[in-house]
Amino acid sequence: PHHEAVIALAEAALPTLTDPVLIEMAEGIIAAQTSENAQLLEWRLAWFGDATPAMDDATMGQMMEAMPVGSMDDMMMQMDPHMQVTTFCAADDPDRAFAEQVLAHHLMAVHASEIAVTEAEHPELVAFAEQVIIDQQREIDILRAYLDGAEATPTS
Repeated sequence: PHHEAVIALAEAALPTLTDPVLIEMAEGIIAAQTSENAQLLEWRLAWFGDATPAMDDATMGQMMEAMPVGSMDDMMMQMDPHMQVTTFCAADDPDRAFAEQVLAHHLMAVHASEIAVTEAEHPELVAFAEQVIIDQQREIDILRAYLDGAEATPTS
């Protein structure tokens, strides 16, 4: 669900983004996270006999502990494609909104992946989480630089 939310955001944002770096990032998110989702679902089916992500109270509680969000509503915002797209569409500045929302998503993904690196039982999942950390940290750095530059640029 976490990947699906940011994929939906990137698909909604792509037609309205103007910054070439953010356009490239949105395209990359769609390609990479669609592929990653397919891999995760394949593993889930192989390891647990069901590809459907568990979204029961116990799983939600574990995710709350694992992800650096303030409340259940904050976490649901990150996990809900409709909320991601709605928030983006309501923003005055599409580039800034996309950068801020993807930054929050990536920070959560890196944190969850750091936990997976130390706690996952399957070596494939550990390697997957390590790659997520590398890839999304690179994009976090780009997004922070973009947002820092946007704040330094006066609007008239």
